[in-house]
Amino acid sequence: MRTILPLILLAALIVSIWPTGPLDFGSRSPWDGLVILIDGVERFIDEDGDSEDGDSEDGDSEDGDAANSARLDPQSRLLLIASLPAVDDLGRDCSLIVGTAFADHSDPLALLLQGETDAIRLQKIKMVAPPVEMYLAIEGIISGFAVPGDLDVDRFPGGLLHGHQVTPAAGSRQGPPPTSILLADSRGSIAFKAHCDEQKQQRWRGDRKDFRELWERAQDTDPGRLEPFIHGRLTFPEPPDPATDAVAPGQRR
Repeated sequence: MRTILPLILLAALIVSIWPTGPLDFGSRSPWDGLVILIDGVERFIDEDGDSEDGDSEDGDSEDGDAANSARLDPQSRLLLIASLPAVDDLGRDCSLIVGTAFADHSDPLALLLQGETDAIRLQKIKMVAPPVEMYLAIEGIISGFAVPGDLDVDRFPGGLLHGHQVTPAAGSRQGPPPTSILLADSRGSIAFKAHCDEQKQQRWRGDRKDFRELWERAQDTDPGRLEPFIHGRLTFPEPPDPATDAVAPGQRR
């Protein structure tokens, strides 16, 4: 009896504290600290003295138009947004923004995923991927938009993306809801997959604001030390060629 009683008490304690609802993985998200390398974005960057001359021959002009179709005007920048598929409280498809980066001459460009699981609750959304699967691998979309050079994207992570419309994360619960921003000039998108082998790889836990500067500095001095921090890699798609993108009525691509 003396042996059985402690076991009964232990079993009762386990039953009383065992969770009956969905398991909570804590505030740290499975995507926080993952880094994705993106090739191909340098083609969107205008280079001094590399624009086509309007007096060139017809053939050269057509080739130049196709080559420069990706490039942005001097007042714009290419913004890359990493997001994860979700459904909002109205049942609409959306995605949770988990990272942003402005394209520059870096090749490849490093994009840091960040954010906490609190964003899911605050935005009143349901993630498409089950939590357990997200801890095995993160799958989402990286979208490119031409935006004004002075656009502030600090509050984008934790916000929502509905098509081309961004609703930034709220600054506080008591404040007014953030104003949505329309990103009308889409430059393409591509699916991504990121995975962290906790036994062999590391997550980026340093300062988020200085991430790009620190990454590029390490890339120049000792690129080998960055290998454990690379969790995914992809090539951003070529922009459509205006010379071949148009399709005549009745034709198929």
